[in-house]
Amino acid sequence: MTKYLLIVIFLVSTALMANPLPSIRVQQIFFDANEDLIMQLGYHCANYAGVTITVSDGTNTGSYTILEDDIHNYPVDVNLSTSMPDLNVSQESGHLSFDIPYPNELEEVRWGNSYDCDVAPLTGGQSIYQYYDFRYSGWESYTVKTWAKSDNPEYIQDYSSYISLATVHVHIENNQSEPVEGAKIFYMDDNNLRCLTDAGGNATIELGARNTLLSVKAPDASGDALFWDRFFLEPNQVLELSATIDYSSLDDPLIPEAGAALMLKPSVLRPGNTMLVEYGKAIDSKADLNLYDIKGRFIRSVDYREAFNYDTQGLSSGIYFLRLMQGKRILATKKFILL
Repeated sequence: MTKYLLIVIFLVSTALMANPLPSIRVQQIFFDANEDLIMQLGYHCANYAGVTITVSDGTNTGSYTILEDDIHNYPVDVNLSTSMPDLNVSQESGHLSFDIPYPNELEEVRWGNSYDCDVAPLTGGQSIYQYYDFRYSGWESYTVKTWAKSDNPEYIQDYSSYISLATVHVHIENNQSEPVEGAKIFYMDDNNLRCLTDAGGNATIELGARNTLLSVKAPDASGDALFWDRFFLEPNQVLELSATIDYSSLDDPLIPEAGAALMLKPSVLRPGNTMLVEYGKAIDSKADLNLYDIKGRFIRSVDYREAFNYDTQGLSSGIYFLRLMQGKRILATKKFILL
């Protein structure tokens, strides 16, 4: 475990040295007890004394010049309702952009009920804070600046808030109600692999309270996402997310066949013909011989007690699987092809 932890630390450190983090000027915005709009500047602004930030709601604009270059005086709260009274935003919805000419960079946030917003409407004493979201694509990592909600402005320190994270419990199963192990959970885009499901088909993810897109791909990650969902998360929310995907591990070479082999003779034939099905050892009680298509979708089941000729009548050309089961115990799986 220590070895893998050191590898992860090394990879993250290397990525940070190769791609230094961009500065964040606006740490958070919130409405205070008087319902005044507050812009809080973080300690990165200590390096930008004399730089003017232009604030806009899309129609009206105002400006604020960073005056203090002492890092110990940050964060600094700026009352925008007083200094820029024409800004037209509320707790229910709003759009603000913060234009910083040096370096030439725009920080922008939207809140409301539409999915083009970063977060849902503010309630109570909530704030919207800006933080670093580390994302991963294969062995490479990249960083984006993004926004999330906190239940209290005091929870935000140094552009982060572990107190305000939401928790998502994911459960993935296939059409046969079997848990899917190794399903790949992607966050926000299909390059950002967040985690894999365990043997029970479960995964737990801690995320910022924001507009969230989760998608699921098969363990081999081939093709498009088999499931996706978009939703707004709230601070400290616990969300249970279950999904059924059109996938089976029947053809997964990593899952060994239990017991003896299941023999099919012939295993390549034409639709409507029969093939001998025989399990390699005697069965002391009834078993189920289940038929699935190439996508793992259940088709039909017959009883199995001893070798017999299996009829493929009614099946079209394609790849199929026969799985021999006793209760929930898998005895063997075998593939056959109809030409």
